[in-house]
Order: sequence, then structure tokens, then C-alpha cells
Amino acid sequence: MSCETIEQLAVIHHEQGHALVGAVAGSGKTRTLIARITHRLKRGQDPRRMLVLMFNRSARDDFEKRLKPACRGIMATPPRVRTFHAFGLDLCKALQDRGLIPPAKLIEKDWELRRIARDVLEQVNLQLDEEDRFDTSNNETLADFLAMVDSIKNTLLLRDDEGFKSLAQKWRYGFTAFEERRLNGVEKFRTFTDLIYDPVMATFEHPDIAAFVANKYDEILVDEFQDVCELQVQLLVSVAGTRAQVVAVGDEDQTIYAFRNARPDYMIHQFEQLFPNTTRYTLSATFRYGHAVALLANHSIRHNTERTDKLCISAAAHQTDLSILLVRDDIGSQVLKALQDWTASGRALSECAILVREYSHAIMAETALVRNDIPYRLVGAPPFFERREVMAMRAAVLTATDSWHLVDTPERKRALLEALLTVPPLFLKRGDQEMLINMAMAEDDPAEALRDAIGNMRSNAKGYAVKRYKLFCDHIDYCRKAGPSFPAARFLDNVVDKLDLPTVFARDASSSAVAREKVHLLTAFIELAKQHQGSLADFREFLEALAVKVGRGSEDDSVLITSIHRSKGLEYPHVVLPELSDERFPADPDQIEDERRLFYVAVTRAIERLTLLAPLDPQLMEWYGKAHYGHPDPSNIKASRFLYEANGRLARDAATAVLAGEAIGTPEQVGLDPQGQQAAYLKRYAEGLQALSNLTPNTPPEPAGPAALSLV
Repeated sequence: MSCETIEQLAVIHHEQGHALVGAVAGSGKTRTLIARITHRLKRGQDPRRMLVLMFNRSARDDFEKRLKPACRGIMATPPRVRTFHAFGLDLCKALQDRGLIPPAKLIEKDWELRRIARDVLEQVNLQLDEEDRFDTSNNETLADFLAMVDSIKNTLLLRDDEGFKSLAQKWRYGFTAFEERRLNGVEKFRTFTDLIYDPVMATFEHPDIAAFVANKYDEILVDEFQDVCELQVQLLVSVAGTRAQVVAVGDEDQTIYAFRNARPDYMIHQFEQLFPNTTRYTLSATFRYGHAVALLANHSIRHNTERTDKLCISAAAHQTDLSILLVRDDIGSQVLKALQDWTASGRALSECAILVREYSHAIMAETALVRNDIPYRLVGAPPFFERREVMAMRAAVLTATDSWHLVDTPERKRALLEALLTVPPLFLKRGDQEMLINMAMAEDDPAEALRDAIGNMRSNAKGYAVKRYKLFCDHIDYCRKAGPSFPAARFLDNVVDKLDLPTVFARDASSSAVAREKVHLLTAFIELAKQHQGSLADFREFLEALAVKVGRGSEDDSVLITSIHRSKGLEYPHVVLPELSDERFPADPDQIEDERRLFYVAVTRAIERLTLLAPLDPQLMEWYGKAHYGHPDPSNIKASRFLYEANGRLARDAATAVLAGEAIGTPEQVGLDPQGQQAAYLKRYAEGLQALSNLTPNTPPEPAGPAALSLV
């Protein structure tokens, strides 16, 4: 390495016992790990007895690309770098070869797993009451079920009998039937999760297998340790045995994969319980962004209790412009302006990322970009026009305006009809649903054809099916009655209400987060109709004009729209966070610390500019004007509470004082009580910055000049 801090050198040269490294965003942890590996190899470590475990394939590929030239430079063979799942695959093969676990086929294709899940759930449905059954015609239902199966395995819930019994009956039945098919069916198989699950469960049940798995390595290095789940932790414990020195690097403030069963507690407490004689280290210097963003991020995340006490301190050779824009109504136009200001300075659209808490938050931005022919690409979800819930609303609009003949392709018509039949679900078998769609495709008015067919089915139906079929027929009748001149926003509101979609989503989704996202998606779509202020006929034309251009950007020169979850580990010159209203972010106030970690990850992706967009909120302007800091009363605010906690103006003013070499925290500089908690906190930041003078001579010089802050 050409530049190493004292903190990094401590990790590189750690010798005795296990090590746990808390690394803030942008702190050079990959460089530090590579430097540690080359240091160990130069001291004679056998690379065959070193194992590097990464969280995903892209991280592994990036790490290997950087590790190999570093090892060539010292004429050493690099150790193995594996993802948890790839290592599990190797372990399964080794155990199979020795007859310790039975052989099984690895299923890699999603469609193949969905096919098996559909077969299993159709049998499970026979054991369930009608209102509890799985909608096996809907691929989203199957994906939710498979995610639940993985969650049960990731948490090792079967080892907690009471925990497994606490699951809803349908999920218990489904999991048990799936595992019976997997382990005892005609063709035994494994999923990617089973590559870890099967060896771990085998080590629990068979001491000879546990002995075979353990003590093969002298050192195991684990990156992104905050992302691991209980299953991966137990794999690590089993493989390490009593021999391996474990060095784990992560940041509990970036534990945002709770839906994958990650927990900050592994970084806070459990590592030292599992691996006694652990030394803790901190990488507190970030080389990604300037003082204003570092302080803003610190101000927010310090309100979490599930964390270790550490500061993120900027050692970047530049400052990061910070813009907080309070928008009266049209978020999309402000997103557009932020991007246009960036390109007007000679920069590229491909340097910009719009990060969203939920993909429903991107609708206004997507619409503004499409209207103005700004190319963009959406990563992680279909464009909002193609989401099943929105497709169902579009099908209703087509029915109300008698416009099915205007659908331009058979593929789109088929997708619209499938959405019409599954939002809300009719719980048809896949074959029956395909038969109905094929029949309707041949008709001039496919919605009316489906209404007649479902009406006929209703006359022979029993129980809960009668209610479902009647609801569908009533829905088509309402669409017909509304007609093309009916106000679009009121029509969509009525459809959501008549179909009771929030209740449907809450009942059928695998988690409250999935249900909430679907509700927010429809809410945002209705808001789009309100902004359009037209009839159903006008809105249909507007939608069709937009649909042909949505999400059609190339990677070379287009804006990226993606989720905060997908952005972790990445960085962008310009980051835009739209929809920072308190009713949308935090999306789940009951999980406020998880939500705050998401905000922390989002703001720390920015390198040169961070643009935060929030609704007009006079209280926030007053809060900033008086240098308030802490928790606002969420009952009467409009902007996200995280903007209150982070106080961007205070962060900017403190950053200016830091750069001027002043002792920050006095009333004259930032309007604070010099004896107060916040002044002490800012003083601690300044002291931490001073400590970073212990850098090697090759460190870039300390930057000068304040960061910009806009508050409009």
C-alpha cells in the first residue's frame, strides 16, 4: 500500500488471537485486508491454509482482481477467495465424496425452483382453509415462499422449536412439504442456501462430520461481517474449529439486510462470545467524502443504540457539496434540476445515482426523466409501469376507457390480463389461468370475456371462491360504469378501496415490508394521476406515451436509479435522495434503527455531491436556523426525522470550522452551548481529525475550502 493510517497498520500487523475490525464507509477496508494478506504471506504463511470469505460474487471478483497483482508483487501464491455459498459447495462435494452426506443436485435456475414450489404448494393448499391458500398462479407468491424457506434456514429456526411453531400454519406446512420433497423426493436437490445449511446441520447432528470440517485453516478473513446471518456464522465457527485465527471486518452501522436475516448484534456482542480472545480495531478515516457528509452521517447514526461508539472522520482529498432542497410539490422537477446542474458543469449523467428507500419512491423521478428524454436505467426492479400492481391498475384503466384494442403487443396484453387476474388473486391453478388468458386474448374485449368466464365459474363455485369471483365481476362492472370521462385519480382511489388491496397485500405477502412496498407503489401511482389532473381517457394516453420510453437508458450515459440496499459497497460522484418525507422515510417507524442505518448507508455513497430532497417543512428551516440537534417530535413534521437528526446546516458550519483549523463547538461558530453534548461531540470529531496526522508521508494533503450547502 502507498498510504496507510496507524489504524490500518494495526490491523495489518495483528498477530495474536482473533480480530474484529469496525470499518466506517469508505475507510479502505479492502486495501487493508489485502495488505494484511501480503504481510502474512511474506512472513511465511502457507496460502493453502488461508481462507478469505466474501459476501457475494461481485465482491469476490473485485477482491481477487486486486489481490492477485499484490501477491505477484511479492512473488507469492494468493489464498483462496470464496463466497460463503461457493465454499459451501466445495464442502458439500467433499462430504459427499466421503459418504458423509447424501448427493443432491444443485438447482440454480429460479424458474426451476418456482416450478417445484408451485407443485409443493398446490399440495399444501389441499390442507389449508380457502382464505389461507397460496396463489400458485403468481410468481411473486412463489418467490415470497422460497424467500421464507431461506429465512427459516438462515436463522436456523428448526433448532428453536417454539420459534418454528410461532410461524403461521401455512408457512410451517409449506416449509415441511418443501423439505420433504427436497430430501426424500425422486430427485434430491439443494438450493444455494442448502449449500451452507446441509453441512451446518450435519455438523450439529454428527460429531464425526464436525471433526472433519474443523481445523483445516490457520487464518480465516471475513469481509462485510455485518451482513452475515446465523447460518453463515455457524459455518464460520464450524470451519474455524480451535485452530484458525478469525479476522472479520464490517460495520454494524451498515447492517441493512435484515430481510436476509443479518443482525448488528454479530458485530456488537456475538463475535467475541463465539471467538474469545478477540482484539477490536477501528478504521475511522474515510477517503470517500468530505467533512460535511461525515458529520451529517455521524449526527444521524449516533442516535442508534445497537452500535459501537465510533466516529466516521473524513480524510478525503476533496470536500463534498451538500444540498438540502425543500420542495413544495413536484419532486420530479427538482430531481431533474439537480441532474441538469450537474451536466451543465460538464459532468456525465452516468456519474449520478438516484437512491430510493423503496422503488415506489422513484415514480416521480422516473416520470420527470421520461418526459424530458433523460436516459436512465433502473436496477433491481422492473420499471414501475411493469410492476404487477401497476399493471392491474393499467388494465382497469383500459377496461374503463374501452381501449384494449390499443395495446401494442401480445406480450403486453398477456401481462396486463395476468395482472388483472392476480391483483387481487383469484387463486386459480396455473393451467386454468393460462386457459382463461388464452381465451381472452382472442376476444376484442378481453376484460369482458374474462368477466363472463369468471361469472360462469362463480355459479359452480363453493365457499370462499364465490366471494372472490363476485369481487372480480363487480370490479369489471365498476370499470365499465366509470367510463373514459371519469377523473383518473378518483377512479384509481375507488378501485384500490373496492378491491381492498391493502388488506389483500397484508394477508398474502410474506412480510409487512413487502406488503407496505406494494401499498406505497399504488399510492405513488395515484399521486401521479392527481398531478396529471385529467380524465381516464387523458391519463391512459399519458401512460401509453410514457410506457414506450421508461427505463431505456444505456450504462454509458444514463442516470442510475436503484435501491439503497443495492447501493451498499458502491460509491457515486453525485447521489440524489428523493422523497425524504417522514411518512416515506422511515418507511417503518417501528424499526427505526434499521431505517436510520439505511439513511446512513445512502448518504455515505456520495463522493463529490449529495442532494437531499424533502417536502417543504418550515419547522425544519427553524430547526436548522437555531442549530437544533436531537430527536424531533414526529407528530408534526413533514421532512424526514433523519434530516432533523443529521442537521445538515450544523454539519456544514462545523466542517467549515474544522477546515479553518478552529476549535469547533463554540456559540460564535455554530450557535451551540460550549458545555453541551453536541459541542463535545464536534470537539471529539476535531480531535479525531488531528489524530489522523499520523499518516504515512504519502498521504494526500489535508483539503481546504468549505463544502457548499443549499437549503431552499
